[in-house]
Amino acid sequence: MELTSENVFAVIDDCFAGKDALPVNTITIAGVRVDYIFNPKKVQAHKQNIESMIDQLPLMFRSTGDGAGLGGSFLDMVIDINNNQWTDLHGVAEGLLALGIAIGKMDYNLPRSLWHALPGGMPYVYIK
Repeated sequence: MELTSENVFAVIDDCFAGKDALPVNTITIAGVRVDYIFNPKKVQAHKQNIESMIDQLPLMFRSTGDGAGLGGSFLDMVIDINNNQWTDLHGVAEGLLALGIAIGKMDYNLPRSLWHALPGGMPYVYIK
């Protein structure tokens, strides 16, 4: 699946847990600004699409990439592997990050309590 704002929005919309979902039937992912509450079955149904979009992020985000395993700043998630800006909204990149965490493919490098020490107060993230 191509990494576009529209595709990320579509997957997020399909994966959101409904307003009547019980907490035992959901997974909550702490995003950069907001929490995401997903239906785990729908997330798993989209796993291949989510992985495909994550794989289009720059190499610096990979745990074996140019950053010697450190990943990259969340602020740089709006750029793809070909150095093109794939979205103009960091909220869309945050949604992709939340989906990546939900499938166990992405994570934060440091706990939230240390983000203030990073450039822009934004976390560094990596692809496992």
